[in-house]
Amino acid sequence: MKKSSVISVLITTCGLILQANDDLDQAQKLEKSGDAHGARMALAAAVQRAPNDVAVLAAQAEFLDRYGDTEALAAYRKLWVASPQPAGTSRAALARRIVVLDLLAGDRDAAS
Repeated sequence: MKKSSVISVLITTCGLILQANDDLDQAQKLEKSGDAHGARMALAAAVQRAPNDVAVLAAQAEFLDRYGDTEALAAYRKLWVASPQPAGTSRAALARRIVVLDLLAGDRDAAS
């Protein structure tokens, strides 16, 4: 691969990560102002831009969980797969939350 191609890929990747971080900041502001729907959309955009970013995935999962959204379980599972040690959350705590959400959803098999 040419040096210029590698540089272009790096610049694009950095740009997407920065946009995802801007989306996280925007989501926090929207949630604080009472616009939960706008915050949810900003978090979804952040995940779309940086689907393997642990901080982005954690923010989305915690937001969905806070609002009792049924998609929280899927978001926590994505977070589990993305990182062996999510930032700010112990792996055991993450596993417990997934099990609790499985049980609340009535899925005892998945919880075991």
